[in-house]
Amino acid sequence: MEDEIQDLNVENELIALHNNASYVFSLYTEDCKFINCSNSALKIFDLVSKKYVEDLTPFFPKLQPDGSDSFELVEKNLKQCAENGCANYQFMMEKLDGSQLPVCVVLKKLKIKDKTFIASFHFSLVSHHISQRQVELRNKLLNAINKISELTLSFCEESITNDSDMDEIMHKILTILGQAGRADRCFVWENYYPPDSSLLYMRQIYEWAEGVDYVQGTELIDNITYEPNLYDLLSAGNTLNAIVKDLDDYNKMILEEQGIKSILISPVHIDDNFWGFIGFDNCQTEELWDSFEEEILAIAAHIIAKMIVKFTNTVKKNSHSL
Repeated sequence: MEDEIQDLNVENELIALHNNASYVFSLYTEDCKFINCSNSALKIFDLVSKKYVEDLTPFFPKLQPDGSDSFELVEKNLKQCAENGCANYQFMMEKLDGSQLPVCVVLKKLKIKDKTFIASFHFSLVSHHISQRQVELRNKLLNAINKISELTLSFCEESITNDSDMDEIMHKILTILGQAGRADRCFVWENYYPPDSSLLYMRQIYEWAEGVDYVQGTELIDNITYEPNLYDLLSAGNTLNAIVKDLDDYNKMILEEQGIKSILISPVHIDDNFWGFIGFDNCQTEELWDSFEEEILAIAAHIIAKMIVKFTNTVKKNSHSL
């Protein structure tokens, strides 16, 4: 019974990582049986209750536009993913009111501890056409987020007892994320109040960098405060996706000193409190990230928040037992 509860918690954790995204995240067993899907299905399918998505078959028309059987197409791709590790296809879904919803489906196989799942991502094709380049980018980013999910959930089943444990897992996460996210640098900063000060400061605590001359390092930085507009933006849960030369003088000065040309930042919130942020630097070109990359970084921020809570609680528990 305990194993069943533990497995269910893993499945719920995976679903929760993708709740409220702009895509529907579904989870299947290795033998292609539907488990559950994210809450984002409510918005995408115009539903008022999760009871309508106990499985996704009510949204399958009998036939696809090309005359193929919808259920056979889904089953074929699930089996292909189970065998090969991935699958991609376009699919016409149907809302309960009969209106059609074309989607791009990406299937990925992932393993958490000794249990294997098939993760399904449904992206709406209504608002815009997804180019082949975007499909490839999304596949790369989804591979990264799945690797991070596997790594994090597996690691959280073990004891994170000291800073070196946390440093190790965070470096792996930032390496995976940075390499997939078209970034020269990937980093995590935390908020803090210096002794005898009422001003909120920020400092970098984790970093991955590749192909850049200036490595920021993780030494404590005591002289960087928030510019008010940046604080308001991030504390409200919004991302910053900007060309550095277009920023205000204060932030532009700090970032240009480090050779940064564009930056993407997503806030990290813990217990509804603004804890810090995770981000990408581009030191080569003045190029913004697209909305999907923003969303993937936000998911990574959520995962990191869970890691920090797990680490903090473990350290507190161990200190009380001494």
